[in-house]
Amino acid sequence: MGPIPYHVIKPVLEKCSPEQLRRLEDFNEHLMEDTDELWFGHFNKAFPSAQLDEKEKGDTYRENYERQVYFREERLRSLTGRIKQSTAERAAPVREVKILYVDSTTCVKGSPKFQRPSHSGSGIRQQLKKMNVPPPPSRSRGAHTFGSGAASASKPVSKSGWFIMSHSCSPSG
Repeated sequence: MGPIPYHVIKPVLEKCSPEQLRRLEDFNEHLMEDTDELWFGHFNKAFPSAQLDEKEKGDTYRENYERQVYFREERLRSLTGRIKQSTAERAAPVREVKILYVDSTTCVKGSPKFQRPSHSGSGIRQQLKKMNVPPPPSRSRGAHTFGSGAASASKPVSKSGWFIMSHSCSPSG
């Protein structure tokens, strides 16, 4: 089958999307000479506020349309990259753990004088206030604990948010 004259196929081409029109022109290059008016309609519909430079006025409307689509996709890729970068920066919060050693005396676990660590934090909080140590930043969800419920008898993180290591025992002798 030979090339179809433009005036015969024009009603069909008027209903084509820009992508369909481009594919048809790629298969039938003789159509490119006559379809500039169709590309003008697609260009004005897709880019109503686009202004053509003097350099671009010499090009066909198909070339101008494809150039504007390329620029729009580049802007979209750039914007997407900036959004991904900013969300990645905000999504990686830095978790800070503070450990406070209250008593540095050595305790032997088998010693009868060994006492379990105190995790209530009441005496420690007073010592921290005397030493002018600022409390850690408050958390909206409350302090994290290791373990939960009845299975965890001790809670190493106090209500103030400090991880407290406290031993009250005498040196073994």
